[in-house]
Amino acid sequence: MELIRRNYEFPGIKEKVTLFITKCAECQKNKHDTHAPYGEMQALELPTEPWADISIDFITGLLVLKDPATNIGYNAILVVIDRFTKQAEYIPFRNDFTAVHLAHIINDRIIRHHGIPKLIISDRDKLFTSNF
Repeated sequence: MELIRRNYEFPGIKEKVTLFITKCAECQKNKHDTHAPYGEMQALELPTEPWADISIDFITGLLVLKDPATNIGYNAILVVIDRFTKQAEYIPFRNDFTAVHLAHIINDRIIRHHGIPKLIISDRDKLFTSNF
């Protein structure tokens, strides 16, 4: 905020900049962490039923490929793995999608078919930890 105020000043600047940052996909992905370092990793309990525990992560940096049915270009893949059966689902994704897009995709592609998982494991990607 200090850097912006050096060159710009207008009524409501803080609120407008804050709102812009919360809606900006690049800002969500590139903001630095403001919390204390994480503690030691703990072993996870073994899952007891299919699709109760899932792991999610992204494969990024791919060439843009268009879905012929929708003509939408995708350059990433959302990988969802059921920890019990080891079954994986690979979902086309774009690196400019937001946390809201991610929530809709998980609802449509995972929860609708397999139910609500009891545990979702991620690598704390900015997209997973950002506010909606």
